[in-house]
This record gives sequence, C-alpha cells and structure tokens, in this order.
Amino acid sequence: HLGRYDEAVKYLKDALVLQPEYRKFSSYLEGLTYENKMKEVGDIEAAIEKLEKVMMGEKPQLKDVTRLSMLYVFKGENSKAEEVILSFKEKFFKKMN
Repeated sequence: HLGRYDEAVKYLKDALVLQPEYRKFSSYLEGLTYENKMKEVGDIEAAIEKLEKVMMGEKPQLKDVTRLSMLYVFKGENSKAEEVILSFKEKFFKKMN
C-alpha cells in the first residue's frame, strides 16, 4: 500500500523461513522487485488513461478497479488509489441493498 516493495518482500521471505513448505515461492519473491513490476506494467500514464476510461463506463470490473488502484500506487498517488477502491466499494454495496 505504501510502495515499500523491498520491505514487503523481506517480510515475506522471513515468513517463508518460518513455514518451510512455502519455500517454492522463494524464487518468485526474488523476482518481485519494483523494477521488474515496472517493466511488466509498461507505460503507466497510458495504462492509467485507458483504465480511467473503463471506470467511466457503466460496469467497471473489479480487476480494472484494482489494477487502476495499483497503478496509482506505482505513480505515488496513494490517496487516488484509495479513492478508486472506496468509490467502487460504495457503488457495489448500494447495488446489493
């Protein structure tokens, strides 16, 4: 949530030591760096713009909402990331009631 990826990976590796049956995830965690994630995402601005258009539509999917939120986190706009999730949550619960 705060963008401290290396710290998060450290905590996950510590957890793997305590639970040896999860060691198979160790190599996955070693590749889970901010730089690798940025390569996977590509052009953040273009991806955000595309997902913002999807959000304007009638029925955005949860995967689009969470991806847009994560892109905002990568960009350092944590309050926007939280706002997207909370807005979707509010609309979702209104539909259920």
